[in-house]
Amino acid sequence: MPDLQEIYHSLLDGALYDIGRYLFGPVVVTVVFALLGKYLEWFKGLRELFYVSVGVFVVTMTCFSIFAPRAQAPQLAGTVESVVAGPLNDEKDTIAVFVVDILNSGTMQSIVKNWTVTATINSRNYQGAFLVPAPPSFTFTRSDHNQSTPSGITYHGDDNLLDKTNFPIPAGGLSKGVLFVLFRGVSPDAFKSGADYTVSYEDALSKKYGAYITSTAQSGPVPLATGIHAELMCPVPQANSTPGASPNISIPQLPKL
Repeated sequence: MPDLQEIYHSLLDGALYDIGRYLFGPVVVTVVFALLGKYLEWFKGLRELFYVSVGVFVVTMTCFSIFAPRAQAPQLAGTVESVVAGPLNDEKDTIAVFVVDILNSGTMQSIVKNWTVTATINSRNYQGAFLVPAPPSFTFTRSDHNQSTPSGITYHGDDNLLDKTNFPIPAGGLSKGVLFVLFRGVSPDAFKSGADYTVSYEDALSKKYGAYITSTAQSGPVPLATGIHAELMCPVPQANSTPGASPNISIPQLPKL
């Protein structure tokens, strides 16, 4: 998975940087002295002293590399857990809600800025726009569910990740929330064949990052969202009643666009 690979590479790059930074010098010195002891006759008499000196040097630098403080910098890694999309404005536009978490594995706290969301459909890119301010609540409903699966899900503006990440994520901390994204002028029919979404963002030092998710043409169950104030709509069977058709989407208190 691309997001797990990004987290793995983030941790690996930090470890390799520290190892290379502090051990490069001792390794070079060790090699030079080893060559001197092998090819220079006058140096062979000092071989024992050489081995002791090199051993003390390597142990000292290794301890220094382990306990020395790392450079102060954030290191972010994002994961897009789910995306739900539906029609808006008489199906002239498409609205999508992304559930995203951002991990800071660096040594410095950081805000997250310059968010962008792009949908790629059949090699064509569509730029999304964020709903500002976020709606107080936002409900997707489905008409093709059965009595054993949720009929929809409600997201809340309190979980807006744009607002949450205006406050720094501490080192070793995680921030999770939702992004409300409008694809203006893009019909929901364009998304029926599936889409590749790219969520891009920057840390406080303007280092760029990306998180990715792919939606398929197949319709799956309503995604379960944990760690946020999302509510699944569970159907309640009623005796001797025929359920009516459910609308594709209902959006209470949507701000003017």
